[in-house]
Amino acid sequence: MPHRVLMPLAVAAWAALSACSPGDDDTTVDARDTADLPAEVDADVPAEADAEPEAEVDEGVDADGDGGDDAGGDAEADLSAEADADASPEADDAGMTCETIGVVRAMTDGDVAVLLCRVLVTYVFPQGWFVQEAAAGPAIEIFEGSAWTPDVAVGDEVTIPVTSLSTYHGTKTVYAHDVVTVHSSGNSIASYIEDVSAGTPLGEDNECEPVRITDGIVDAVAGLDVTVTYGTASGAALRVADASGFCAGARFDVVAPGTEWDGAYRVQSFQAADFTRIDTTACAGGGRVPVPGDLLLNEFLADPPADLPGDANCDGIRDGSSQQDEFVELVNVSADRLSLAGVTVSDTVGVRHTFSAGTSLDAGGVIVVFGGGSPSCTWPSGVQVVTAGDGQLGLNNTGDTLTVAVGAGASAVTLQRTTFGSEGGRDTSLTLSPDLTDTNVDPAIPGGFVAHTTADTADASPFSPGTRIDGSAL
Repeated sequence: MPHRVLMPLAVAAWAALSACSPGDDDTTVDARDTADLPAEVDADVPAEADAEPEAEVDEGVDADGDGGDDAGGDAEADLSAEADADASPEADDAGMTCETIGVVRAMTDGDVAVLLCRVLVTYVFPQGWFVQEAAAGPAIEIFEGSAWTPDVAVGDEVTIPVTSLSTYHGTKTVYAHDVVTVHSSGNSIASYIEDVSAGTPLGEDNECEPVRITDGIVDAVAGLDVTVTYGTASGAALRVADASGFCAGARFDVVAPGTEWDGAYRVQSFQAADFTRIDTTACAGGGRVPVPGDLLLNEFLADPPADLPGDANCDGIRDGSSQQDEFVELVNVSADRLSLAGVTVSDTVGVRHTFSAGTSLDAGGVIVVFGGGSPSCTWPSGVQVVTAGDGQLGLNNTGDTLTVAVGAGASAVTLQRTTFGSEGGRDTSLTLSPDLTDTNVDPAIPGGFVAHTTADTADASPFSPGTRIDGSAL
């Protein structure tokens, strides 16, 4: 593949704006979907968006060393200006011709020899970057791959010798190029951002171009896919790199690219800095979506003791056939209120319980999921108890894998997972000991489980759902 080395004449500081990429779905994983910008990127999106493009461009940058003001005039006029004969792209790249992004996007995939002349970099992320021709577009992605170290900046005016094109689920991509020339840096892209807050639906015209949504509302969250309402638009798609700050009812402001996936369009954010506000006070059930490390699986019971000593849910019945006394105990060990809406509890067979919309858990809160029955124990204040929607938890005495996740299927995000063997079938729960002490460094895989009868040195009790090992409040 042709090299992707950049030889800049001037490179300015990073500016925080959105990435634009072909995107992904829930069955195809691509590095471009979850990439974050480097930590040094300036996170002040509103400040840059409000800047006057003419004021920044008019300051002038003598990019080619001839003493002239190469960046003078308005942004659009400068992008179409001719370079000096000594530094012209045609002189450096014999046989290549300057073409518009629109023409390049219409070309057939494969090897090409064409120049994108004096286009503006609007976004940079670890696997590539994006350029736009003028305020009204069009734009295109320059895909570099996971081994690339970003060496262009938002606001660079560049010429790109394109040598290969590809199409990624409907989005035309520059797949390879020769050495890039940077003519000037620090140009404003404020006029390139389209405000769609009133409800403008996204389409082909927005592909790989930055858009702004002010006061959007989250309708639902499923993994990294968020359904939103903004202005008169409802049921719109938003793809995020981290869904931990979102919950149904949250309001947000964002500047991020419009992307296409097989004919469908969405706003796609690659970094938290794209969002200048996420307000969760109006969330249904309250709280944010949990991420690994927020919830801790503290205790679970796969094999209740025989007869009434195994009545873990205190309903007067020890039911082994339908496994109603099996339970899973989860603790919110984060500092935030969490929305459990859509969080699932599964065994190796499949999902056994999905927490309903409106279910939330305060910081330090405890929730216990029993297999069934009519749980009637006396629990400390704040402990929530539910029964599995599937009618059982299905934990096998001889060994099983217990998984707690946001969502289910290919798009599920694992919050807690533990695999146990025959130790689960010894008439006692398995518990972290001491309580809440996770000995595994992986936040999604708790470690340190022991038999409850061993952990309770006072009276060797077989379980303690909703409380500490000794029966006190967690």
